[in-house]
Amino acid sequence: PGVGLGQPCRLTLLDRSGQAVARAIVGARATIRLPVKSTGQPEQTFRLHVDGGGRPTPRDPRILNCRVFSIRRLAG
Repeated sequence: PGVGLGQPCRLTLLDRSGQAVARAIVGARATIRLPVKSTGQPEQTFRLHVDGGGRPTPRDPRILNCRVFSIRRLAG
């Protein structure tokens, strides 16, 4: 979770239509695995959402909800 949130926070993976696909509770820096069913499409679009995000932080104009180091799709 970023400084714009308290800990822990709920991270939700949304599909293109805004429907929740998977959720995780994040309390600190960690590897999060979210199971996603394949639609058979060669390309899928997702968006990460953090509940309660968007609060400003002191001395920084950015909104710092969470930090993502990498995203990858695992076979299987």
